[in-house]
Amino acid sequence: MDKSTEYPIPSFRFTVTIDSEIISCQEVTGLEQEVSMIEYRTGDHPKATKMKVPGIQKTSNVTLKKGVYREDTFLFDWFNEVKDLQNTGDFTEAKKQVVISLMGQDGDNDIIISWKLENAFPIKITAPSLNGGDDNIAIESVEIAHEGLTIEA
Repeated sequence: MDKSTEYPIPSFRFTVTIDSEIISCQEVTGLEQEVSMIEYRTGDHPKATKMKVPGIQKTSNVTLKKGVYREDTFLFDWFNEVKDLQNTGDFTEAKKQVVISLMGQDGDNDIIISWKLENAFPIKITAPSLNGGDDNIAIESVEIAHEGLTIEA
């Protein structure tokens, strides 16, 4: 592939799927992961430096921002399901797979790269800002915690 004739992929065509439900979002942030670093040195190590080895994977929460639609209560219902299950302590049925897919710009729904969140559940929902002097779209946001992020290209 000759990269001099190809442009980077724009970030404005993407889909968000929660289990089998497609969510129309304006913005997705927080697709981050890192591996913690552990320093270790034995007493008989020949160098006066510590070894560095990979440790536990850390992932950040993901935030979805979307317009408010009449009778679209999927995210709110999911959040309430998690709240209701706090009494039982069994969140298994409330955890879902979330897939964020970056699409090609050709309009042919070609998936270029996907980020999959395993065992995801909402931990915070924010209502839109309301202002009688604005003409903005009502945007709600939901913060999602998860237990693992995998990337497929």
